Amino acid sequence: MNKIIIIILASFLSVTANSAVCQQIRAIEGFAAAPLFSNAIINGKPLDYYTFASDCGTGCLMKALKKKGIAYSLTGSNLSIFDKSSVATVTIDSTYKQSIAGYMTCSSTAKRSYVPNPVSINNNKVSLDLQTEDYKNVTRTINMQGYSKSEYARLLTQLNKLSHNVESSIGFTNYILKSSRSQKVIKISKLSPRGDFIFIIEVSK
Repeated sequence: MNKIIIIILASFLSVTANSAVCQQIRAIEGFAAAPLFSNAIINGKPLDYYTFASDCGTGCLMKALKKKGIAYSLTGSNLSIFDKSSVATVTIDSTYKQSIAGYMTCSSTAKRSYVPNPVSINNNKVSLDLQTEDYKNVTRTINMQGYSKSEYARLLTQLNKLSHNVESSIGFTNYILKSSRSQKVIKISKLSPRGDFIFIIEVSK
């Protein structure tokens, strides 16, 4: 999950329009993509997120994009692709001979909303707010930074009041909330010396 978050965060600044350009990328011969998450949101912006595999390598992709009149730039393993109205980022995670594979992010015009957060947090200290959905759960992951010990303690007090059961798992304390139509669990990591922690809201479908 941390690797996925880093990849999405790295591409976030390039994802600001709609996903029309992604349709053109997926139409390139030898390029195949499949959704990795559904209904994704990052820092309030809807996002379409795919894994891809392509028999058309990096040079081949750039040649095909140039032929279509689509602008692009390559920085390390990230290929940013854009036209007049949309942007996509292809992150190359592996290569084999001429084939490449990895992740592709595309902004979306879909209307999406976050699952509600039942506790108060300091929104000025949110560094990442990512929500994804799979066949079992809707998961909202919030990265917090610069929290004081007293702020963190107040957050734990709120969670204890709202939960009917508390469990420990690797790296997290899990709070199972009361009075929820579907099971809602809040997972919180320990406060780091720098005041950082991860706050996850998970809702069963």
